[in-house]
Amino acid sequence: MKVQRTIIPRDNEVEKNYIVVTILVAVKGALNMPEIKSTEDLRTALHYLNTISSTNTLAVEVLWSPQAEHDTLSEDELLENYPLLRPI
Repeated sequence: MKVQRTIIPRDNEVEKNYIVVTILVAVKGALNMPEIKSTEDLRTALHYLNTISSTNTLAVEVLWSPQAEHDTLSEDELLENYPLLRPI
């Protein structure tokens, strides 16, 4: 999902804006998912989830924050609201 927002830089600084996306997947059996430490790990995990058959998939839910259309989190809000989030 791509969110666009008009930003007026202050003192030649570009403001960073973020959204947090969480994917919850319920499947039959156990998954052996590695810890995600890089964007390549994330790509591999998403590809792996895509290979699970629909008969073994019980539910999929995608959550994002903030939920308001065209809204984003500043870097400070991201760190305040998600202190355990690890950048990749």
